[in-house]
Amino acid sequence: MLFGRTGETGKSEATISSLNGTYSFSDAGDKDWWDAASNNDPVPDGDYWATVIGGGEHAGERTNLTPVFDDIDEPNGTWTLRISDLCEGDTGEVFAATLDLGGDHAFDGTGVGEIPDGVTHEGGCAPGTPRDVTFNVTGLPATAPADVRITGLALTHPWVGDLTATLIAPDGAATAILFGGTGVKEIDDPEDQGDDSDLDGTYSFADEATWNWWAAAAHAGAIDAIRPGTYRTSTPRGADSPGANTGLTAAFSTLATPNGRWTLRLVDNCGFDGGGEVSAATLELLPRTPGTPTTRDCASLQTALTGAQGKATAAAAALTTAQAALGSAQQAEKVAKASVKKAKKKLKSTRKHDNQAQIKKAAKRLKAAKKRLNAARAALATESAQLTSAQASDTTARAQLRSAETALDACQRG
Repeated sequence: MLFGRTGETGKSEATISSLNGTYSFSDAGDKDWWDAASNNDPVPDGDYWATVIGGGEHAGERTNLTPVFDDIDEPNGTWTLRISDLCEGDTGEVFAATLDLGGDHAFDGTGVGEIPDGVTHEGGCAPGTPRDVTFNVTGLPATAPADVRITGLALTHPWVGDLTATLIAPDGAATAILFGGTGVKEIDDPEDQGDDSDLDGTYSFADEATWNWWAAAAHAGAIDAIRPGTYRTSTPRGADSPGANTGLTAAFSTLATPNGRWTLRLVDNCGFDGGGEVSAATLELLPRTPGTPTTRDCASLQTALTGAQGKATAAAAALTTAQAALGSAQQAEKVAKASVKKAKKKLKSTRKHDNQAQIKKAAKRLKAAKKRLNAARAALATESAQLTSAQASDTTARAQLRSAETALDACQRG
């Protein structure tokens, strides 16, 4: 029920306001239908929440649409919007209506599996056999999509610089590189093998993301994996500005129709690293309909996400610094212990010769070595505490980032 017998309660009759406009009803609606009808004629255009039918105990109270259909396993089929006039003496007309089942249409990929390793030979490297993950898109309007994104891309790979990921439209002509040759700045330099960070997580690529793929890879370094999250697509090696952000949706702006088989092609361009694996991927398309914006109006949440990303980046950097400082402190303690051990050995040796001057000198060195060891241990305790604090801050920042990403994603999905 969107609305019915508006204004009718046990104490009042139905509202007689007229309808002459365009109305939307959703769980995210920000207007009260009964209040608008009671105070305006005609009821103004807007996005309203659904209400309980009039005449009953909870007449006019807010109700949600989505939970009513929670038990539907298959939404495909004919939906009906039934409009009934309960009294004679007046008529109306409905000119248009659109059913929106949740913004983006998501299509899960098939054909996941291992990414064959590339080939290495005397002349350099050669690509391996592509791993094609496909998405069968149906039921969308025959026009270019208003938004294109890849989400839930579950990837593992030991050397991101070897890998190229390309999204190919059904017509085979429109393509977009998600990333490729990450970190390679000199394409003609055989020594430039690109960034050696790992991939080990779930990654998404969307136009409103703020994280740059190449920057994240550089931050991860040789030991760690690129942090899971949502990234901008980027120019590949060999481009005028390799690693620069690109537009994913714009690459498909000339499509006559989004329906058909899309392909996410993953290619390992060099050998001896064992290849990788893709275990999941989803293609999300937002249909373009009259009035559909190409970017979603979730500016405040995007700002909050940007702030959360900045805090998460700063926390991660602080954690890295604290880890390095702890490592240095541990090494300093190790050196100090060795000095004490050496000083003790020297003192023991000089005592055998009963040379008071040398004994005194050795004892003095031992005392100084113990002092340095105590200082090293104190510094180690301090760095351990700072690392614990940095870890807590990093955990908090990650949680806030996830919360901001969830809020923005909910907004963008409508």
